[in-house]
Amino acid sequence: MNDFSLLDFFMASVSFSLAVLGLVIAVIMPLIDRWSRRFFIILFIDLVLCMTLFIVNAIICLEPVTVNTQLILWFFESLFLSIPIPMFTIYLLHCCGENMKGSTLLRSEISLWIVYFILLVFSQFTTNFFYITPDEQFETAPWYSLLIVPPFVGMVLNLAGVIRRWNGLSRYNQCAFFFFLLPFTTALFIHVVVVNFQILTIGITISVLSLFFVILANQSEEYMRQLQENVRLQASILQLQMRHHNPLTRPRLPRIRICHPSPRERSPTDCSYPM
Repeated sequence: MNDFSLLDFFMASVSFSLAVLGLVIAVIMPLIDRWSRRFFIILFIDLVLCMTLFIVNAIICLEPVTVNTQLILWFFESLFLSIPIPMFTIYLLHCCGENMKGSTLLRSEISLWIVYFILLVFSQFTTNFFYITPDEQFETAPWYSLLIVPPFVGMVLNLAGVIRRWNGLSRYNQCAFFFFLLPFTTALFIHVVVVNFQILTIGITISVLSLFFVILANQSEEYMRQLQENVRLQASILQLQMRHHNPLTRPRLPRIRICHPSPRERSPTDCSYPM
């Protein structure tokens, strides 16, 4: 295994381990709500699949493989890497309580992803985007920058969407979205300047994990706050029940004098007290 494939294998293994860790926590953690649990399970499954392909790609560098095999692996790696961008938009709209069907931001993100997917498919049949050298090295071609434009614009739109909704976000969501956008956008920018898939995979993994753990901390705090409130309410109810059954603290009704209405049988002052 040469130095380049060894670095590929190491970076992909680290990203794979982090993605699996996030997936396990998303599955077993009881403090996260159902919608967020499903969202992060899908997101981490996407990352696990992507990192698995990177590991396979690094391993097969040990032996000569066909160009078509490398192209297929690269296609699915690039496809899985792009999915978190529109998924982040969905989570942003969910946190803000906005209607996703009528969201211009989500429509723009989906349109950009469709354009990216079309370019990605087209790149498999031409060498204008990239090509594989005889020694099995990945080399970019003049049109390669066109592939980077849709996801990069998508990240910029997500950043603008967060800034536009900043005042309406909670403190935890502000931190979560900041820590998601910063590593991912930085890694994507570096990838535009210097094509480096290792930095891109690490950047997106750190972004997703940062988003997940900040949201998890927020929901854990909300869960503990609700738990404390429930305990306080139960203690208040128990205290009221104890007061009701305690004769020393139970409120006593005033004694009412009942007078007989017939003056012939009783005198006007002949009244009795009920027991």
